[in-house]
Amino acid sequence: MFNVEQKRIQKLRLGWFDHTQEKTRNVAKTCRYYGISRQTYYKWLGRYGSLGKSGLVNQSKRPLR
Repeated sequence: MFNVEQKRIQKLRLGWFDHTQEKTRNVAKTCRYYGISRQTYYKWLGRYGSLGKSGLVNQSKRPLR
């Protein structure tokens, strides 16, 4: 279903959430560690919450029509 690159990205993004819960318990520190913005972190956390693991892969930006 997913190619290798998508699985790698999915695993990386899951790592953000694991790092926050297991190591820092602080989103700002996790974001600094991984070099991402808090806005990006929360965007992917929302997708993970609503769609599960499948929500962590990049989605097409192509218009629907």
